[in-house]
Amino acid sequence: MDTKLTENQTKILNILENDYPNGAFADEIAKDHQEYTLPSIRMTLVGLEKKNKVSKSKENYEGKLKTKYTFISE
Repeated sequence: MDTKLTENQTKILNILENDYPNGAFADEIAKDHQEYTLPSIRMTLVGLEKKNKVSKSKENYEGKLKTKYTFISE
């Protein structure tokens, strides 16, 4: 498995690790970090999950079942 990260993956991973120690939804990150678009954040998080850098779970967010991503410490 290729574990090399893109610039965006590195930035989003650092945001998730430092700002959201208990995990976050893409929507939360987009609200707090408006320099990124929601679709870009979602695609980046999916890529990070495939590289085993984040875990995902389904949880309720603003009345909807959404995917929550959590940083995996090595």
